[in-house]
Amino acid sequence: MPVPLVLLPGMNCSPRLWDGVVRELLGVDRPDGHARQVVVPEVDRPTLGEQVESLLDHLPGRFAIGGLSLGAIVAMAVHRRAPERVAGLFLVATNARPPVDAQRSAWAAQLDSLEAGASPRDLQAELLPLLVGAQPAPDLAVRTLALSDAVDAATLRAQLELQATRVDERPGLGGATVPCTVLAAAEDRICPIERHLEIHRLAGGSALVVVPGAPHLVALSHPHEVAEATSAWLQRVDG
Repeated sequence: MPVPLVLLPGMNCSPRLWDGVVRELLGVDRPDGHARQVVVPEVDRPTLGEQVESLLDHLPGRFAIGGLSLGAIVAMAVHRRAPERVAGLFLVATNARPPVDAQRSAWAAQLDSLEAGASPRDLQAELLPLLVGAQPAPDLAVRTLALSDAVDAATLRAQLELQATRVDERPGLGGATVPCTVLAAAEDRICPIERHLEIHRLAGGSALVVVPGAPHLVALSHPHEVAEATSAWLQRVDG
């Protein structure tokens, strides 16, 4: 049987971020009829270490793991903490470097906004141009805001606190031997292609996929392209 697939959402995004990709995979992933278990957990712990331990406590013994943005950062940390349990890495729209001062300030400002009564949707609306482009299709903007409607303030607060506990994941990637795909969105204004090239160089034997015209939330905007890359990666994972 194929190993289970774990997909982690980005910050202020419900697990439904991956719905379109999963629907595509169910049609193309295993044409021989062997169903693959797909798990899409929430990211809801206030430190990176707690999030990793929570996942390891609840996930199957061995799995392939992917994520977008913060979800991919958590996936890298899971691999660093328990490489023997990870059969493959799928890293989307992300950055392996530790936080910089500007990021810490932005997260602190968002925490202040939450404490002042702002909702996750309010904060998502402020970041919409960074997430899906300056002039997104109306339906894409609606779906992006809907992802945050399913995230409560306590979960977003935990995610923002988790962000501040991130570490440099690059040393762990240098020792990665499992099949790895790094997927970059060509129009990503949060995690530029250079960050993905860096991960690709570090993770020996990794594949690099660039989705033309795609914004940061590429799994939402281009599910077909992401599903194709996921399927090709899983074929490598299954050997």
